[in-house]
Amino acid sequence: MLELIIVLMIAGITLSYAVPTYQQMILRQQMRISMDAFNTSLSLARNRAMSKNQTLVVCPSIDGQHCNDEKYELGWIVFVDNNENRQREKSSESLIWMQAQLNKTFTLRATRAYRHSIAYLPNGRLARGFSGNVTLCVNNQVDLASKIIMIASGRLRYENHSVSKCNA
Repeated sequence: MLELIIVLMIAGITLSYAVPTYQQMILRQQMRISMDAFNTSLSLARNRAMSKNQTLVVCPSIDGQHCNDEKYELGWIVFVDNNENRQREKSSESLIWMQAQLNKTFTLRATRAYRHSIAYLPNGRLARGFSGNVTLCVNNQVDLASKIIMIASGRLRYENHSVSKCNA
């Protein structure tokens, strides 16, 4: 009986350390998947803009059809912007990609110039002509945050844990 109690105590102590570490690992994996999804959407928009000689936009969207708000974590869309107004005209502008809402504890926000939309010109450059970034945070914890840096040329760079504040 004493041996059983000792084994259960050791198992309990081991689990008390393992469960939080496992949960942290799952959270980091979800964050990586979310950042990869956004990075892929930006790359898709840029590549399609250059290959089809069109302007493409990535914008936050709750309904998967129209741009709204500035909270990319609620979902986003990628679409062809024929009239370059950074708003999707459902009847005349093709929807290329629609992303569903991320984990409810995440915030995915862009710097001021790119809060409402990120547009790529046919030459692959950012339409606004200057750099910006998009930051993914969990419960506003900067130690877990990641960011995508968008350079004016349209290129992207991904950084882990180099965030001084969340853009929430």
